[in-house]
Amino acid sequence: TGEFDYSVHLKENSLFDTETLKPPPPVIPPPPPTPPPPPPPKTVGAGELLLFSKLVDSMDATFNYKFKCDQPVTELTEEVTIIAILENPEVWSKTFVLVPHTKKSGGFSVSFPLDINHFTEMLEAIRSETGVPAESYNLTIKADVHTTAQTDFGPIDEVFSQTLSSALGKGTLEWNEELIQSKPVSITTSQM
Repeated sequence: TGEFDYSVHLKENSLFDTETLKPPPPVIPPPPPTPPPPPPPKTVGAGELLLFSKLVDSMDATFNYKFKCDQPVTELTEEVTIIAILENPEVWSKTFVLVPHTKKSGGFSVSFPLDINHFTEMLEAIRSETGVPAESYNLTIKADVHTTAQTDFGPIDEVFSQTLSSALGKGTLEWNEELIQSKPVSITTSQM
């Protein structure tokens, strides 16, 4: 299970009566009594907050991850990388490393700054240099976690990816995905 969280530190403004904004807490349904067959990847929770990029002073983000398995595991290792992708869809894209390849083990949290002003400035520079305008641009934050472990049934070698994306360039920022995502996987055996 992966979860993005963030807090936005605002410049002094007339709209908000606070210096910091956070998304609403997620609503997590209770776990089922017995594990069902693995469904396709799905998202749960809530996390919509409309931000005005001119009012954002800084933004701090966190990615939390916990590997869950229906069988005991040993030798659990995880490697996380977090990137930002700024793009004019189907025309150009530029990737920024937010958290370089980092080894972890067990449940973990990784905090990183999310400099919206830098992305907006980069967007303006690319738009000016290329002369190619667009109605909006996309900013996608992507966390990749590569997990390896051993079980009584053999090795686990899984990649969990979670994205958080927003249109950027119209003066607002609103994340399009839920902040929490799960990817259920079950270990099964087959007889030969």
